[in-house]
Parts: sequence; C-alpha cells; structure tokens
Amino acid sequence: MTLSTLTRIVPIALAACVLATPAYAQKDSATAHRAAKAGHRAAAKAEKAESRAAAKTATHESKAEEKSETKAQESAEHREARGAEKAEAKAKVKVAREDKTEGSESAKSKARCTDGTYSHSRSRKNACRGHGGVAEWLGKKAKRAGGK
Repeated sequence: MTLSTLTRIVPIALAACVLATPAYAQKDSATAHRAAKAGHRAAAKAEKAESRAAAKTATHESKAEEKSETKAQESAEHREARGAEKAEAKAKVKVAREDKTEGSESAKSKARCTDGTYSHSRSRKNACRGHGGVAEWLGKKAKRAGGK
C-alpha cells in the first residue's frame, strides 16, 4: 500500500469506528462528562465557601484581637489614673496629718530634733537621742537652755 491509499483509508476507518460505537456507550460518555463537570463545579463552590469562611474567621479574629488590645489599654489607663488619684489623696491626708501633728507635737514636746521629729523626753540629757541631737528647745525653759 502506498501512502496516498493509507491517507484515504485511515479517516474512513476512524469514521467507521465512531459509527460502530453503540449509542448507549455514547450516552454514557456524555453522562460521565456531565457528572465530571458537575463534580468540578461542586469542588469549586466548596473551595470558594471555604475561602470565604477562612476570610470571615480571620476578620473576626483580628477584630477580637483589636478589641482585646483596646480594652487592655483602657484598663491600664484606668488603673494609672486611679493610682494617681489614690497617691494624691494619700498626699493630702499626709499633709493634713503633718499640719495637725505639728501644732500638737510642738505644744507638748520639749525639743525639736535635727531630723524634724519632736522629743518628749523628761530629761534634757536624753532628748533627741538617736535623731541627730536637738535642733531647738521648745516650751517655757527654752530661753534658759538657749542662754547656757
């Protein structure tokens, strides 16, 4: 056989094969093709839904993290402000106590020590012992002590 004869016979043989294929086989092939196409669509749809869910979860997590950070910052600011308020209140109380104590302490005490405390010692010998000595004698006998 020559080449030209083969080129005429091969297409005819292929056409005969297609025609010889039973109709039910062609239907099964078309059905299989449709089923495969539907499977691909379902897979694509599932993948799209999964990516949407992942994006939604990521958005939710970032919002939750942002909310948590904001809440923590507000809490820290509140604690800081509350601490400052407490410190200020303590300072006011301390000043009030010092003012109140200073008047009564100086009236009752016999000497003011060099470290700022007051001595109530009965004898001048022990006055301001352990406080750096007497800075100033108080009371009626102060003039007499200063004159020595």
